[in-house]
Amino acid sequence: MGFWESGKRRYDKQVTKRESASPSTPKIDEKMNYIAEKPSNRIVLGALIIPSLWMGLSCSKARFSGSNPGRGEESAPTATPENPQIPGEKPPENPAPESPNPATPPPAQEGPAGNPPVPSPPPAQPPGGGTDVTKEVPQCVPTEKLTGTRMVMVIDNSNSNAETDCPGAVQNGVFRETKRYTCTQETSRSKAALAVFDLLKGVGEKDSANPLSKSQLAVTYFPTQEDYVSGFKVEAGFTETTSANRALFANTLSFTKSPFGLTPYVAAMSSAEKAFEGAPQDGRSKVVFFVTDGEATDRDPSAAIKKAEALMGSGVQFFTIYYPTKESKAARIAKHTTMMREIDQNYVAAGGGHWYDETRYKSFDEYIQTIVGTSPGVVTDRPQASTLMRISSKVDGACADGATLCERKSYEVADANALAQAMQQIVKREVLGCDPK
Repeated sequence: MGFWESGKRRYDKQVTKRESASPSTPKIDEKMNYIAEKPSNRIVLGALIIPSLWMGLSCSKARFSGSNPGRGEESAPTATPENPQIPGEKPPENPAPESPNPATPPPAQEGPAGNPPVPSPPPAQPPGGGTDVTKEVPQCVPTEKLTGTRMVMVIDNSNSNAETDCPGAVQNGVFRETKRYTCTQETSRSKAALAVFDLLKGVGEKDSANPLSKSQLAVTYFPTQEDYVSGFKVEAGFTETTSANRALFANTLSFTKSPFGLTPYVAAMSSAEKAFEGAPQDGRSKVVFFVTDGEATDRDPSAAIKKAEALMGSGVQFFTIYYPTKESKAARIAKHTTMMREIDQNYVAAGGGHWYDETRYKSFDEYIQTIVGTSPGVVTDRPQASTLMRISSKVDGACADGATLCERKSYEVADANALAQAMQQIVKREVLGCDPK
């Protein structure tokens, strides 16, 4: 079974039964995180939702930030091991405005070589709209019931979102030579979370006599205004997806208007662990949506992989949804590599040793390969998958496709405007399912 057939079957498969503060770390500046990779082999679902099938390059990044609009001008202190001065990319002077019609999908794109184009799915309805958003959910037979989910949305709110998802961006200050922005309009990450809320609300309302048809959503984000290196926050615990709770849930998403900081994957995974603490086992599936626009910046990215594996081992379905910049895959990886090398060099210059965990990595090259995977064009018998790809996959040398990753759950969308439609489709096709009555 090839990439196309096996990937498509995994995607279309109806799942029937599926089952804080971070430790203190040195403060590091992020001027701008351009990150991640774009899969070269993929299944394109309407050019909006793209399951990643390329081993070496991943989807990445997930953050959320508090409602604090950010600090004003601050002078850059002298570099020290505790507070090194880190260069990097800066947000654009005029971030690109939001697409005037994000709900309209582009034409169908070609699938993998030798396969016909994949038709585009119907456009997603705006949150709160009058159209039935529950179409295409699994249809259960009379002896079955539709079961809801208990989902944690882990949202990336790093500084790079000033470019990738900050409509109506207005500069509100400078933090150590890095321009800070506030988004004056609703972000695509917020719209996507509400789109999922509305879908799950509609499913529960259609089968109101079945308590397990109702779903719950929790929201976490990373990093935080207080700890932009390794912080996270559980912004909202599990909330029933009902009409009465919609406005309250929408208010919890205001942090997305204040992007700030690095991209700590370990913090993202820790936030999901925290959100699931004490969650009951009542037959509803447990799901994580990790929404990000870039690669990890952790000192030991492998720790994030271990945390994700532990979550999946406890029965959590894990999905990564990546929304990139418009740059090429190679350009994004090169920029992230350059940024991390500069962080490492400045950390060394400040007397703090290497930025990466020297007990885990022998060199910077080994460290960066763990993050971004095997670089494009490198010929090797054992290509290494990126941290992001491994987070949302199961590692097994006996995979049907002959690779080392099975059950891949990484998806790339065209841009942040496509998040809502993509996330609704994943919920309909891979999260909701029918269980015996």
